[in-house]
Amino acid sequence: MGKPGSSLSKSAWIPRIKASDEDLKAQFDLMVDIRDLAAEVVDTLLRIREARSGVEGRPNRSCRRESSDEADAILKELRQIEGLLMVWAGSEAHPDDVQPAGID
Repeated sequence: MGKPGSSLSKSAWIPRIKASDEDLKAQFDLMVDIRDLAAEVVDTLLRIREARSGVEGRPNRSCRRESSDEADAILKELRQIEGLLMVWAGSEAHPDDVQPAGID
């Protein structure tokens, strides 16, 4: 049996590991993909919140009713997207969800 640092695989020198090297690599790749997607969701949420605060903080928002209605529609849509991104699988509100509601 090999020792740490030898050319043998980890699963060969750690007896309690029953997974193959290919399985361990696939698991690692999946974890990296999940991390990257979670970071992308966080970045998207930050951009949505920045855009929303820009629309909410517009100084002349009440000048034209049409412009105000458009801004309200944009804010509503941004809040809906943000809400979808904030739903976590297994939450009390969505115990059986495995992905955010509305994303197919």
